[in-house]
Amino acid sequence: YHTGTLAFGSLILSIVQIIRVLLEYLDHKLKGAHNKCTKFLLCCLKCCFWCLEKFVKFINRNAYIMTAIYGNNFCTSAKNAFFLLMRNMIRVAVLDKVTDFLLFLGKLLIVGLVGES
Repeated sequence: YHTGTLAFGSLILSIVQIIRVLLEYLDHKLKGAHNKCTKFLLCCLKCCFWCLEKFVKFINRNAYIMTAIYGNNFCTSAKNAFFLLMRNMIRVAVLDKVTDFLLFLGKLLIVGLVGES
């Protein structure tokens, strides 16, 4: 399951990214257009696909972890990871912020040590 899971997760992410690239291309081509409705629709689509890409990356990472632990396929692992995260939403948020803070302190320590030498 591991190789197929990696390939399937990457395929989903790449499809979303291709759609985003096409939307950016359309936005670039329609720069001269003064149609407010088209600009608004394009902006909304770009925002939605940006959010979808972030969500797919988040789900992929957690699905890969669940696959490594339990050996299930991608869809089962993604579903289990999603429900596990939703059951422990407060813990995930706190752990995420604590991890970000510790990484920030580590970066400051490294810069301080390198700058001192």
